[in-house]
Amino acid sequence: MTKERDYCVQVGLKSHLMIPLKVMGSVAGAIGFGSFRSYRAWPDDLVQNLRLVGDIFTNALAGKRADEALRAGEQSLRQTREGLRRLAAKLLHAQEEERRRIAREMHDDWTQRLALLGIDMAKLERHLGAPEKALPLLRTMQEQLVGLSEDVHALSRQLHPSILDDLGLVEALRSECASFSRRERIAVVYRPEVVPIGLPKEVALCVYRVAQEALRNIGKHAAVNEAWVTLAATGSELLLRVQDKGVGFDPADVRSQPGLGLSSMEERVRLVQANLSVTSALGRGTTVEVRVPLARSNP
Repeated sequence: MTKERDYCVQVGLKSHLMIPLKVMGSVAGAIGFGSFRSYRAWPDDLVQNLRLVGDIFTNALAGKRADEALRAGEQSLRQTREGLRRLAAKLLHAQEEERRRIAREMHDDWTQRLALLGIDMAKLERHLGAPEKALPLLRTMQEQLVGLSEDVHALSRQLHPSILDDLGLVEALRSECASFSRRERIAVVYRPEVVPIGLPKEVALCVYRVAQEALRNIGKHAAVNEAWVTLAATGSELLLRVQDKGVGFDPADVRSQPGLGLSSMEERVRLVQANLSVTSALGRGTTVEVRVPLARSNP
């Protein structure tokens, strides 16, 4: 207190009152009142009024700090969201690259080796003649090898559709619909219309993956024996529509607890600046639509 008293004498301060400013129980500052002309007392009523003035400053200070914290939190939030989006894009790209590598390896190695085994089995059958026990066993093994080869080929196509690179989106979807029909015993009416040539690879892959996921959901949940897939260019948009008339679902339940399939579709379409809509109702089927703006994706 000696230093403070000496300072007051030095500057000529006769009387002084300091009101602490508290924010959330912590002292954030102080407001001072002083008299240089003469000594004066500080009555309790006056002190109380000055405390009210201090409370006004405290509230203003707290509001300012809250606004600053909110603004800082909103930049931070934007940066976090952008970071997550970039990470999701990188993860999807890495996933597709790994799928491509595995699919090529399966197609170029496993499928060919299985096919050669099937050919060798057929040759062995001819060389053995017609023993009663050997021939039925060989035929069974040959059928199993053929089935295994087809399954490996189908898995390779699901991992990465090489036909998408070779023949384009229209034929890749035609092949996927046919494969789905054989596998799930669900007829798919495929209606491709005029589609621009030379779609960007990321757009074609996005549309293909959404169609693949939508068909997979039909096979798992729709309880139908028929579905429809439409691919068309309407004006400045590329449209994909996958539709069924099955059991449907309550969209509110999906929004509250979205699965990985829907999240993956949403992220894929966002990366190509497209729009995804999923409409459904209990007992009235489901429609999945993707609209890709061609003006931006294929100038």
